[in-house]
Order: sequence, then structure tokens, then C-alpha cells
Amino acid sequence: MGIVVMAMTKVWIPIFCEKLANKDFKKIDNLAYNYSKYIFFTAIGLILFSKEIVSLMAGEKYHSALPIVPIIVIGYVGVFLYTIVIIVFIKKNRTNFYGYTFYWRN
Repeated sequence: MGIVVMAMTKVWIPIFCEKLANKDFKKIDNLAYNYSKYIFFTAIGLILFSKEIVSLMAGEKYHSALPIVPIIVIGYVGVFLYTIVIIVFIKKNRTNFYGYTFYWRN
């Protein structure tokens, strides 16, 4: 799931910046909706078939980790949704946002 989320994020940011420069807000909404659907369907598929995937890819000692697979997958969905939203704030308040980020780290 991490690979899918990172790939979608790497694709999303340049497209978002291009559409924002052209003020094509309807296209941004449609793309964000479609990308979110892909992530949600992938997450649902991983959650529903996690037992089979773990059985095929991992040994018996990893079967005890099956109950936390949905939590991890939902976490990756949250990371993707965060990425879609945060790029808007970064583009809108470029200087201020970075200033707050560095302030809270110290």
C-alpha cells in the first residue's frame, strides 16, 4: 500500500501544480476524486484479501500480525488524503507554512 500511495503522490503533485497554474479547478476536483477512489478501492481490496496475501507472501510466524493489517492500510489512506490536502496549503501560504513547520520542530 505504501508503494501505491507514494506513486499516486508523486503523480499528483506535478499535475496539481500545472492545473492550479492554469486555474483549472474543476479538473483538480475530478482528479482528486478519482485518485481517492483508486486508493480507497485498493485499500478495501487489501483489507478484504489480507489473509490470502499474507498466506502467500509470508510464513506462519507472520500470521499473528493479520489483525493489524487493516489499521496499517487505513493509515496509508490517511497519508494519501493528507498529501492531497496539504499541497493546497503549501502552494497558498508557501512562506508562512514552512515557517510554522520549522518552528514546531525546534
